[in-house]
Amino acid sequence: MNIFRKIVESIEGELKERVIEDVRVGIGYIGVLLDDGKLGLSYTLRDELPPTCSVMDKAGKFRGLTAYDLAQLWFYPGTISSSIGLATVNAIINSEIESNMEGDVTEWFDFKDKTVGMVGRFDPVIKTLKPMVKRLYIFEKKPFMDAYPDWAARDILPMCDVVIITATTLINRTFLDIVKWAGNAKKILLGPSANFSPYILEHVDMISGTKPVNNMKILEIISQGGGTRQVLKYAKKISVIKK
Repeated sequence: MNIFRKIVESIEGELKERVIEDVRVGIGYIGVLLDDGKLGLSYTLRDELPPTCSVMDKAGKFRGLTAYDLAQLWFYPGTISSSIGLATVNAIINSEIESNMEGDVTEWFDFKDKTVGMVGRFDPVIKTLKPMVKRLYIFEKKPFMDAYPDWAARDILPMCDVVIITATTLINRTFLDIVKWAGNAKKILLGPSANFSPYILEHVDMISGTKPVNNMKILEIISQGGGTRQVLKYAKKISVIKK
């Protein structure tokens, strides 16, 4: 059984008890609100959208379904459906996480003089890291500026001391491949899509994600095309380190 199915099965009871109250699919993020007020987030993979006027055939039919029904969509990798499924799972798992490690990942992890690989671009983190690290490699599917193409990660990550992995790899199913390529490097899963399941923490040393605080404001921002900067005004950045 793969890691993603293990995560869903670990919370199957809760998923079946909860009902979908609202689903917002924005151009930046996706939000899934449950009937108990819990909100889960995930990134919208805009580049994967089909060239049609209808992205979701089931639009308008999500409300009233069980969270378990929507969680099954996570098993369609690299799609909007997968993002909705992940957001549903995040609503259950991430809302229950308690951590006194709040703030940016750079406040809780030692990057000084390290060779760092970054899979996915995090500009605010890059700005903080560059003055302190020995070398920073950035990998993107569509590279620009100082980034390498994503296929180069297989060869370069083994040379890194620390590897930062975008949580969107949980959507496109590249997470375990990148963990494997990173070898013995310290690994950090980063981003609002991050899932805090113990099954994820088995593969990384740190998870740094978000916990919504003002759910209705976040949903409003998502519906109006807002991104990370706007969402984080109404959510907490939290981190968990493997013990």
